[in-house]
Amino acid sequence: MTGLDDVLHVPVRPVWSCSGCGPQVDWPCEYARAELTANLDPISRSMYAAERMVEAIADLPDEATPGDLFTRFLAWTRRAAR
Repeated sequence: MTGLDDVLHVPVRPVWSCSGCGPQVDWPCEYARAELTANLDPISRSMYAAERMVEAIADLPDEATPGDLFTRFLAWTRRAAR
């Protein structure tokens, strides 16, 4: 990765955008996903993402369905483990 890889890509709450990519990009962005994949084993990565999803459900009760949040926060962790 180039460009934004030296920037911290953490969630901005309560809107759950990416601090590194800007308010128009949902967290976890591609950079956050790559960092989490590189630094956490598959089970830890899934647990971390699930914890963030639970927090997002509380912060975004009217913004997205639970299914949308599952896709955003957890579905990618399974693909990354392959």
